[in-house]
Amino acid sequence: MSSVEVDLLGGCLCGGVRYRVQGLPNSPCFCHCNTCRKAHGVSPVTWFTISVTGLTVLNTASLKERASSAEAVRSFCSECGTNLFFKRLALDEIDIATGTLDDANSDNLPVSVIPVKNIHTESRCNKLMPNILAEVV
Repeated sequence: MSSVEVDLLGGCLCGGVRYRVQGLPNSPCFCHCNTCRKAHGVSPVTWFTISVTGLTVLNTASLKERASSAEAVRSFCSECGTNLFFKRLALDEIDIATGTLDDANSDNLPVSVIPVKNIHTESRCNKLMPNILAEVV
């Protein structure tokens, strides 16, 4: 898959948090881990990764962080509960929840943010989604 630089806007359900993503995304995926499933209430969760310098939070009034583990934090809107970002403390990159992009359902969504792999499949909820997701390579 070829990477394409992006300039995208996104935010939470209520509009309390707005952000802009610019740069070269990588690692777009479907995450099946238990932590993402519980944090988002769905499995899988779609993510893509970008350098921390590529994320600009435009409205931070209701942006809150919570330790997801000793190594990572999750950012969410304290008003509507939308989960937005996942940051590993040791890395200079941040994961963006693809579904929070304004154009997530657009035919013009850049290929750089479209999931190309499944991760943490050992936690996949097979009973919830028996054959809905085709395996992507």
